Amino acid sequence: MKSPWAAVGWCAVYIAYGLAADLSMMFVKIIKNETKAIILSSIIFSALAILLSIIPLLWFYIPAPAVERAFLTFWYFLIPYGIIQGAIGAYAGMKLASAKIRN
Repeated sequence: MKSPWAAVGWCAVYIAYGLAADLSMMFVKIIKNETKAIILSSIIFSALAILLSIIPLLWFYIPAPAVERAFLTFWYFLIPYGIIQGAIGAYAGMKLASAKIRN
């Protein structure tokens, strides 16, 4: 880490994760179709979580000379993949929860 203040920065990022979750859950109450609302909510949260993770990784750490920002090399694949995985996970969780409630 560049300084001990980076730990404070991570705390702020985790608070922002909570705000992102609240923002994304706002759509569950607005949209009447539960499936669409949950998938939209998960897409919003996944996108914000990825962006909120990239910021501290770029700013809070001293990059190694040989591996400078290697995690962003394949951003064009990793960011959409993370968002799609979030949506699939939310959909699967919703279906598993509704199946458990029915039984």
